Parts: sequence; C-alpha cells; structure tokens
Amino acid sequence: MEIISLKDLVPAATCSVNTKFIMLEKGKITHEKDKKCLALVADETASVHFQLWGTECEAFEPGDIIQLTKGICIFIGSHSKLLIVVCR
Repeated sequence: MEIISLKDLVPAATCSVNTKFIMLEKGKITHEKDKKCLALVADETASVHFQLWGTECEAFEPGDIIQLTKGICIFIGSHSKLLIVVCR
C-alpha cells in the first residue's frame, strides 16, 4: 500500500486514498440528521479537511495520528476546500 502525501491528493471518484496525518483541530459535532464533524489534519507537506461521521467523531482527538486507507478526496467548490472522507 502506497502512502500518499496530502500535497499530492487530487479529487477522484474512487476510494483509493491511503495517507497518514495528524489531527490539528476538530470542529463541533453536529447532530442534524447524522452525527458529523469536520477536522483539520496535516502531514509534513500540507493540511486539508477530514470529514468524520458517527462514532468517528468521538474516536479521534487533536494530536492523534491517523492512517486512512481507502479514503476518497473531493473538492467542495462552494467552500474552496479539499476534503478527505472515509469510503463507506
């Protein structure tokens, strides 16, 4: 499994993101329809946003090192954000 640096992420429609990063900040957990929160994560090359869902919201805290396998990278144009998400 090849680990991709965050600076090398590109939006794609496949669950092919394998990367490792540290959580810098975790946003407020919302309980709209489903529990979710947005985190700021980084490696030595870049920082991006990471979407957490359900029990993932309580599983990680700032300072945790996370290895993501089979994630997906999307670009949210309305917010000009690159976002990584765990594939389900």
